[in-house]
Parts: sequence; C-alpha cells; structure tokens
Amino acid sequence: MALPQLSVAQRLWFGLIMLLSLFAAADLVSFRAARDVDETLDELVRSSDERRGAGYEMRANLSIIVERVHAYQRWSRNLGLALERRTCSDGRDDRPTKER
Repeated sequence: MALPQLSVAQRLWFGLIMLLSLFAAADLVSFRAARDVDETLDELVRSSDERRGAGYEMRANLSIIVERVHAYQRWSRNLGLALERRTCSDGRDDRPTKER
C-alpha cells in the first residue's frame, strides 16, 4: 500500500489539524474531569450545609432545654424555701422523711 506523496504545505496543514484535534480531545477530557470535580464538591458542600443546619438546630434546642432546667431548679428551690417557711411558722414539719 503506497501512501500518496504530500507536499510540504499539505504536511504542515495535516500536522496543524492533528495538533488541534489533539488539543480538542484533551480539552474535552479535562472539562469532563472538571465537571466531575465540581459535582463532587457541590455534593460535599450540600451535605456540609445540612450538617451545619442540624448543628445549629441542636444548639438552639439545647439552649431551650438548659433554660427550662434552670427554671425548674429555681422553681424547686423556691418551693423548698416556701415549705421551710411554712414548717418554721407552724412549728411542725410537713416535709416527707427519708425512709431507709
């Protein structure tokens, strides 16, 4: 099989077309890889935002729980003081005793 003889100008054009097609193929591969990286990063950021939102929600719920616990402690302390005052004024002790 004999290859046709190409002139210098034809060989230069052929080489230029081959180089451009090689660059086009490399661009397609790199753009596909870049798109895959972007999708992966978007997924990571999305899951990170969900975790961050859940963390903020837990922190808010925790502060509500702590606030309610403090209110209960103040209420029980005030109740204990009221019972002590009533005991002192009546002269008898109405508080339950601990049984062992």
